[in-house]
Amino acid sequence: MKIVDGQHHELGPRLDWEGQSAEVQRMVLTELLLGWMDAVGVDAALVNPLDDAWAADATAKHTDRLACVASVKPDDPDVEQRIAQLREASTAVAVRVQCHAARQDPTGQRSRERVEGGVFDRLFQSCREHDMPVFCSAYGYVGIIGEIAKRHPEVRFVVDHMAIQQPPTWPADDDPWRSLPELQSVASLPNTLVKITGVPSLSRESYPYRDIWEPLHRVIDAFQPARTIWASDIGRFVGRIGWSNTLFPQGQKDYQGKHSYAESLLYLRETDELSEADKQQILGGTVTELVGWPTPA
Repeated sequence: MKIVDGQHHELGPRLDWEGQSAEVQRMVLTELLLGWMDAVGVDAALVNPLDDAWAADATAKHTDRLACVASVKPDDPDVEQRIAQLREASTAVAVRVQCHAARQDPTGQRSRERVEGGVFDRLFQSCREHDMPVFCSAYGYVGIIGEIAKRHPEVRFVVDHMAIQQPPTWPADDDPWRSLPELQSVASLPNTLVKITGVPSLSRESYPYRDIWEPLHRVIDAFQPARTIWASDIGRFVGRIGWSNTLFPQGQKDYQGKHSYAESLLYLRETDELSEADKQQILGGTVTELVGWPTPA
């Protein structure tokens, strides 16, 4: 079974190291990431970089193990050129866009206005022309992705993190799965996929997180394994050993759902809740088919 992690940020220290070159710093970040992957049995991974220069270097040196999902702003005046360059230079296999931010827009009204006003149209039309899948971050309001997917039916959209607010970025909700009916509705659109990220953070139990399976089955049944992607995004949950987590300081503290990289994978890989064929699809097959990388054996 080839296992592909659908999301990583840089795992290493994002600090300035006195006396060390940028080249050395990037090399250490890459080696840390590959070491984590080797430790738990992950063959390849998509990276969502904070440092584009690091991602360009890492993916160029490890084309069989690392590929980039580039973050793109929809209101970038040069967005068409950026998408074309990403595709022509093969520096990214997909793009990622912030469709909705729950903190800034808790009701989703501003996001809806941006969609209806065509703010995203140039970006998504360019993605259609260049056959670039779009990973959509829409914490707390999955409906915005449904509206976008209807507006652009020829573009493939991935619902990042099931659009569920998760610890430690947000406090645990009394019912973290309350938006499931809306997510299931989005699943009815054939050009949508879902990325099941951070599922252990929604559990009130320890590993193997048996309480997550009833709602998770509803997600997988709605999208089917062929449109379901596993991802860890583990740097958001555990921080980094030996360095403070400057991006997600909450991740260093104790919180409900804190888990390790191994646990983020093994709750799926070792479960009896899924068939071996479904595991193979969710843990690598779907994302490989979506972005055309790594090349299927």
